[in-house]
Amino acid sequence: MPDRRVEIRDMQEDDLDRVYEIEKAGKASPWTWKQLASEMLNRPLSRPRVALVQGRPVGFLMAWFVADEVHIINLVVDPAFQRRGIATKLLEDTLKRAREHGARKIYLEVRQTNRPAIRLYEKLGFFLSGKRPGYYQDTGEDALLMEKPI
Repeated sequence: MPDRRVEIRDMQEDDLDRVYEIEKAGKASPWTWKQLASEMLNRPLSRPRVALVQGRPVGFLMAWFVADEVHIINLVVDPAFQRRGIATKLLEDTLKRAREHGARKIYLEVRQTNRPAIRLYEKLGFFLSGKRPGYYQDTGEDALLMEKPI
């Protein structure tokens, strides 16, 4: 059931420690704190957002807005808050901002074994457009490239 109390806003520097906790809890091969901080603070094309419940970050999405494209590079929801529509809200927020930006397409990569994420992306209109063999260094797993016209 979707959580109606979710607020989406720009990620702030004060969010980084909590975002790192979410990253570690939600992924087998998490980014480092330094990588997350660099993405948020040092990349002019990056548009990181956080989902808040009762003022506390419970998920985040990082995307690059490049010319007329958007590339989702990281999306994680705290396992304790999964299956509440938070990832959907983060994606819908990014799609809205992509339209406002004038983007024509939005892209992402997903592990080929991440069936729940693939189903979510398909539900939101993404389709399979390619494969990146051996993309994930930790396992050598392929990534599926998915895209959606805006």
